[in-house]
Amino acid sequence: MTAATRIASLLDGIDAEIDTLAADLTSLYRERIPVYALVARDDIERNTRAVLDIVVRQVRSDSPRINESELAMLARRWSAQQIPLEFVAHSIQVGARRLATVIRARAAERGFSSAVIDDLQDIMWHWATSYAAVINSVLQENAVSTAARRSTFMRRLIERAHPSLSLPAVLAENGIDADRTYHVAVADAEDPDFTSEVLARLRVRCGLAGAPVFDAVVDACVVALLPTVPADLEVSALVAVGPPTPPSDIGASYRQARRTLEIAQRFGRRGVLSPADLGTSTSRRR
Repeated sequence: MTAATRIASLLDGIDAEIDTLAADLTSLYRERIPVYALVARDDIERNTRAVLDIVVRQVRSDSPRINESELAMLARRWSAQQIPLEFVAHSIQVGARRLATVIRARAAERGFSSAVIDDLQDIMWHWATSYAAVINSVLQENAVSTAARRSTFMRRLIERAHPSLSLPAVLAENGIDADRTYHVAVADAEDPDFTSEVLARLRVRCGLAGAPVFDAVVDACVVALLPTVPADLEVSALVAVGPPTPPSDIGASYRQARRTLEIAQRFGRRGVLSPADLGTSTSRRR
């Protein structure tokens, strides 16, 4: 009898305990993972039960392969319920450990050797890691989709393609205040100096309470709407910044920033530069 077959034999009668186990795990998730407290308990418990069903079927199948499509479908459902998938990957590992504890206890009661119990631990952890990999794959899928949506939104905003009547609602959906002015920052997305750390710095330094930075990639450029540009802001890459304009006319600021970027690139300039900075020999944001 293989280790997997022995493990499967330990699940006899487990179906009657699945509901209780799902309820216990739901309480554990809501206690240890704060974001879960914001999601309806019934949704979490139903999803947890679904994962446990997948794990139990996996164990009983005596197969090393996991049902990736079924789990991916569940992950997309969780995403639609606004459950961050980063936490889902963690919760699956927590759930697998809890189920492994139940199976280990049964193995000990039946007098299974420590070698078999160790095999059990290895198999369960392999499956948990595989499940987490599926979740991360869906997470990447969502990231690509989100990036495409943000890019389309920004392009239409620059081109003033959003209907004026619906623009305030569309801006609000993206966290942009229609009554506030924004500087448009433009950087070359292929610039090796424009790293994720530089973008993170812009998000932190140029965002305000209730008015975060919004950024997207448009035509091979990172385009960011900055509520404010601190005078002491310094970055290692070239970032061109246009004048403050309302979101409804953001294209004007974008065009000036884009022109500033092109000129600054020709002269090998770095730092945060405005159109006015190009007319001086030494920039205060050099």
